[in-house]
Amino acid sequence: MKLLRTLFLLLLALSGRAATIVGRVTGGPARENLIGAVVVVQGTSLSAPVDAAGHYEIRHVPAGRYVVGVSFVGYRQEAKSVSIRGTEEAVTLDFSLQAQAQDLGNVVVTGKLSREEDAASRRTEHTADNVLNVIAARAIERSPDINVANVLTRVSGVTVQRQAGGSGGAYAVIRGMEPRYNNTLVNGVKIASPDAQSRFIPLDIIPSDLIQRIEVHKALLPSMEGDAIGGTVNIVTKTAPDTTLLLATGSVGYGQLFLDRKWSWFDKAAIQQQSPNERAGQVVTSQPGDFSRANLHVSPKQAPANSTAGLTYGRRFLNQRLGFIAAASWQDQYFGSNGTFAEVQPQLNESRQNVTLVSAPRLTSSHQRNVGLVTHVDFVINPRNKIGWHNLLLLSDFSQARTSTDSSLVDQHTIAGTGTMHDYVRTLTQRQLVENAKLEGVHELRPNLLLDWAAVATEGRERAPDWATVNLVYLLRVDPSDPTGRRIQRTQSFLEPVDRLWRHNDNRDLSGLLNLTYQPTLFGQNLELKAGGLYRHTTRYNRQDDYTLKPALGANGAKEVFTGIETASWEVYNTQGTAARDPSNYDGTEDIAAGYGQAKLELGALQVLGGVRVESTSQHFTTLQKADILTDPGHPDNFAVTYQDVLPSLHLRYALTPSQNLRLSYFAGLTRPSLVEKNPNLNVGPNNSTVGNLNLRRATADNFDLRYELYASNEGLFTVGTFYKRIQDPIEYAYLQVTGSQLVLQPQNFGTANNYGAEVVATKYFGNIGVTGNYTYVNSSIHVSKTYNTTDAAGNTSQVTLPLDRPLQGQARNIANVSLLYRARPARFYAQLSYQFTDRTLQVVNSAGPDYYQQPQSFLALSLEKGLSRRFTAFGKFNNLLNTPATLKVGTSDLIVQRDEVRADYLLGLRYALR
Repeated sequence: MKLLRTLFLLLLALSGRAATIVGRVTGGPARENLIGAVVVVQGTSLSAPVDAAGHYEIRHVPAGRYVVGVSFVGYRQEAKSVSIRGTEEAVTLDFSLQAQAQDLGNVVVTGKLSREEDAASRRTEHTADNVLNVIAARAIERSPDINVANVLTRVSGVTVQRQAGGSGGAYAVIRGMEPRYNNTLVNGVKIASPDAQSRFIPLDIIPSDLIQRIEVHKALLPSMEGDAIGGTVNIVTKTAPDTTLLLATGSVGYGQLFLDRKWSWFDKAAIQQQSPNERAGQVVTSQPGDFSRANLHVSPKQAPANSTAGLTYGRRFLNQRLGFIAAASWQDQYFGSNGTFAEVQPQLNESRQNVTLVSAPRLTSSHQRNVGLVTHVDFVINPRNKIGWHNLLLLSDFSQARTSTDSSLVDQHTIAGTGTMHDYVRTLTQRQLVENAKLEGVHELRPNLLLDWAAVATEGRERAPDWATVNLVYLLRVDPSDPTGRRIQRTQSFLEPVDRLWRHNDNRDLSGLLNLTYQPTLFGQNLELKAGGLYRHTTRYNRQDDYTLKPALGANGAKEVFTGIETASWEVYNTQGTAARDPSNYDGTEDIAAGYGQAKLELGALQVLGGVRVESTSQHFTTLQKADILTDPGHPDNFAVTYQDVLPSLHLRYALTPSQNLRLSYFAGLTRPSLVEKNPNLNVGPNNSTVGNLNLRRATADNFDLRYELYASNEGLFTVGTFYKRIQDPIEYAYLQVTGSQLVLQPQNFGTANNYGAEVVATKYFGNIGVTGNYTYVNSSIHVSKTYNTTDAAGNTSQVTLPLDRPLQGQARNIANVSLLYRARPARFYAQLSYQFTDRTLQVVNSAGPDYYQQPQSFLALSLEKGLSRRFTAFGKFNNLLNTPATLKVGTSDLIVQRDEVRADYLLGLRYALR
């Protein structure tokens, strides 16, 4: 109650009369926009930077008389008086500064460019040491996106790989390199993954309103972690502002999908969070009554509304020495898909490259609740020492009901449309937690000697209790009472075996970082020498317990007619579950030690940065079952491996003019296999069985970039570049023939791959109307082979291996983003119409059959923002307006393996801002 009372009094104090000061700042005879100049209301803490269009905006200026000043290096200071009555919406105050050649040592009006503004993003890209793209918080706020995954699709060369059928999970693909080749950082340090199989984190669980900016590094410096051949996504969370910040948002919306059909509901409260073995604390003989039923019953209901909410508060205390910010976010979304799915069985016979289809109409209904919290505290001990604390906490609750029908009639009778049918119902819940805590310090040991350090603890965990699949079987047959023999009759349904799976895993990292920076001069030129290191200890485990419930037989040995899940009788086939012998149960550790040295020298317009990074990796893995099912029963149930990598890099930046750069970069990178991918055991899954590869090697790559940049006035931006990657031992999954016709998926190394392309980014404003966009061309090639069984005229069977070249998995050849922008500053109105195109993408690789490609996709989104008063803004976000489905086809054929339609979604909201 005390906190609520404090917030109420704060809001009451802020409700007095105030206005906004807006205007334009230009300079010189050509009246150029003075981007980065700072306008200050003297005698207050109110200030604002000048953006790329030359405009500034200072909000929440109380009634009174003020002197407003502006300064910029190379120009005379200028100050003007202004009276604020508080009844006006906005007061316009323009400045035109005169060029000044002499020393500006007497300038006292100072400030800094807000890192949440677009102008700060362009300045960061312009002055960066490497090839970098940045999206700032204000651009994210005005976009149609509410999570980091969707925001990243606006970056040149970036697409997002999503789980099929709206099953949650979204991962970045950078320049055609699938998620395994990319690294995700939070505030510059790797974040732990909640996934049991991979190293990467689902980006759709990170709300965008917790973010200050997103950086996509496409060329790595020696000071950056080397496990990123494709690139590094660095998510920078909000930090303490210079002035008081209070921001509150709320929105509601709905998905078009559930205006056309009902949402499938099941009782999540009935789910038993632990398996029978976990509840008992030991391996027990489970009974039929140990398994709940209510969570297996799915019923149609009207989907609730989608909603989001956010609250951010930050300010500085103790004469600006102590900074604090806390940002909380809530997202409650109901979504799903209408689609079809075809289970594909690859054929090993070269003469029969067709597939066996099990057509399954499929409906999904999903509910995802994301909660995020960012806290940041920094303290300036003295002008030479500063410490800070960052914490990011993410909670994601996901549930899904999926219903499908096997209508393939593979045992079709003599009459068309007859045969065996299956109805499937799958219910699942999944809770993911990700937390990243970072303590850091910056210390100026001498005027040109800087020490910085960080200690980081990060955890990612997942709990997936009682994933259940119910299978009902029945017949479509000729009605015996029909004398014509043409009427089709459906028989009663019978229950098939029910699968119940409990799984939980945990991934924890402890990291320490230390960097030392020395900045002497060399023959009158600026030189920066930097050295440092990192040590990280990672522990991972996974536990799962799987049960099969078989329907009980009647007295005559026949199955009972299914009348409902509440009355169904079943017996536990594997009464002790799989906890003691499941090959997916593992423990693993990974230790990474890294050190680097780099030097940066400025030679007039040329900046040279080079250095080398050395990383040592040690992995250990233990499973609970030996891989005796493989042809080699001597496979171990554990492994340990250690290796080192030397990763040089060189980055050149030449300033053609103050607004133009030419960049040339080279860096060596690597991609480590996940611990699970070396698990020698066979893991039997619902769709595919997988087996690890003890001989799987890390992938390494040489990466080259060339880019031209133009940062023009009036927010104009133009960059064009090209890149090339040569990848040794790329890792991809392919089918492995174990015994007879048994096929399993196995991660394998595939020789050498090449990946090259080009990127273009452009932004231009014409008054209130702007156009921004990017286009990326990617062409990759990997040399592989497909093995088939063939039979000659004499009936002799042999294997034929056919070599071929294909693109890397996850690569789309053409990626385009175009946005039409409109802004009316006096009316505080903004609109953005965004179009995205992603070309045909290799999704699934088969070594013994045709590959599967996701077909081209086009998306259209609209976002609107209108200021209602000095502090309140209404906004709308409307996505997937073209209702683009996700379609997967076999090879170059028109045979559809999977098609999911999700429809458009709409969101309307209100924002309160004091900043």
